[in-house]
Amino acid sequence: MEQRDYRSTSAKHEKSVRVVVRMGREQWVVGGDEPASTVAPARDQTVVEHAPIVERRALAEPAAVVDHKPLADQRALVDHKALADHRTIGDRPVDASAMVQSQVESSADVSRTGIRRKVRDAFQVGLIFGLAMGCLGLILFHQMPSAPAAGNVMSSAWPTTAALSGPQIVLPATNISAVEVGTYPNASAAAAAQTQFKQKGVQTVLYPNGAQKEALIAAIAMQPGDLQDTSASLQHRGISAQVVQLSMPTKAEPTLPALTKAEGQALTRWLSAEVSAMNALAAWMQDGESERDASTAYTNANKIQPSAQSLAKTGAGATLNGLVQQFADAYHDAANSTSHSAAMTHLMTAYSLLAQMKMEG
Repeated sequence: MEQRDYRSTSAKHEKSVRVVVRMGREQWVVGGDEPASTVAPARDQTVVEHAPIVERRALAEPAAVVDHKPLADQRALVDHKALADHRTIGDRPVDASAMVQSQVESSADVSRTGIRRKVRDAFQVGLIFGLAMGCLGLILFHQMPSAPAAGNVMSSAWPTTAALSGPQIVLPATNISAVEVGTYPNASAAAAAQTQFKQKGVQTVLYPNGAQKEALIAAIAMQPGDLQDTSASLQHRGISAQVVQLSMPTKAEPTLPALTKAEGQALTRWLSAEVSAMNALAAWMQDGESERDASTAYTNANKIQPSAQSLAKTGAGATLNGLVQQFADAYHDAANSTSHSAAMTHLMTAYSLLAQMKMEG
């Protein structure tokens, strides 16, 4: 039987393999019939010598690893990939994408915190401003005398001691009919008589009648004939009553310097609308005129009513506020049919306050 010496064949094959390996600027020749030697390579050149095709198996061995880039470039590439994939904090690897996400979230948190701080600061400024204005309004309100109760007049329609050198406001003319139950030399005598009438069930209002006289009236209307029945009823109860005409012309009054010209003009327009609404209410209550006309006039006057601060700047803020309140109570009592007598008393008081402003101005 024929036997072959494979070792000699393998050895012969191994002798025929010669590999040149370059690393950096040095290269070595390995294999073949020559001993390993160092050869100066050409720049950026990798040399590999191959044996015949039958010997290619040797090139697959781990020893035959070929470098295609300079070593420094390879290390830089490895470092770059490592940095792209991971960063380290101490000895702990951290994902770069997680760090970026954390930075984005941190920036968003800072932005939200800044917005919340701005909103909070704006709210605090607005709150302080609102409190300051509220305190100022309370101070102005409490400096004004109290509005009179129904049936009474102010101790002074123009209580201010400051010089009235501001823009003028125009007090509208009034012309109403009234049932008069007596005239008196002063307000004290009129107040005493008023108490006596109240004990008899008759509500009266003190109305300035000029010539240093005070009158007490028990009812008003736009037409004198519509008061005859009321006058006769009072006479039947033993009360001296008569129908009189109470007329006062238009009068311009100066105001405090704090009132602007535009505010003065707005006050004049409102006073005209307010007196028209009072006349419409009197005509509805006593003369049988349309309730719709009274309601429309009241609504129109309310739409242009100035603020309490503007009324205070006239120097007669308490008197004007009293007029507003008395007329509002009269309208609501009449509209709700609460009490005809109460509505009439409130309406007469509103007219009386306007007359007092004219008499004292």
